[in-house]
Amino acid sequence: MNEGQLLGDFEIESKQLEAESWSRVVDSKFLKQQKKDVVKRQEVIYELMQTELHHVRTLKIMSDVYSRGMMTDLLFEQQMVEKLFPCLDELISIHSQFFQRILERKKESLVDKSEKNFLIKRMGDVLVNQFSGENAERLKKTYGTFCGQHNQSVNYFKDLYTKDKRFQGFVKVSRGNMSIPGVARDVAYPWV
Repeated sequence: MNEGQLLGDFEIESKQLEAESWSRVVDSKFLKQQKKDVVKRQEVIYELMQTELHHVRTLKIMSDVYSRGMMTDLLFEQQMVEKLFPCLDELISIHSQFFQRILERKKESLVDKSEKNFLIKRMGDVLVNQFSGENAERLKKTYGTFCGQHNQSVNYFKDLYTKDKRFQGFVKVSRGNMSIPGVARDVAYPWV
């Protein structure tokens, strides 16, 4: 399974977000026209975009590789998989929608019909929308369940890993699958 299959609709955007920073995405001439504080702000916004992409990617790997693999390869019932990955579909939905809103803002912010040069002037409304009202309640409920079941999920994983040789083999093969892209990354820019 390759990255494009994992990300589906986000494949093109993921390629555009591979650059290390916003400064490396936009044309150098466009970059030189921007003030230092504008560049710094764009770098932070770009980091948010990359972080959310990587989070969606991680969730999709959990779903498409591990969760689905356990059901198809090991014939685990949905209930067993949900013990390991509670609320996974809801988490994917929440973060995919958030990422989609961020991408829409990026597209709205393209400068002079360019495909590369964008200058996001407003991001606060997207963040407020994500973290207030119904969305905030949805986040609290979903992450409350997900985090609240963490210890049970870890213990269930350890129990399965110890007692079920097929599960043990599946985990080893899945972890060793080099076609799964790395998803952990350090945050380069603090929130300003």
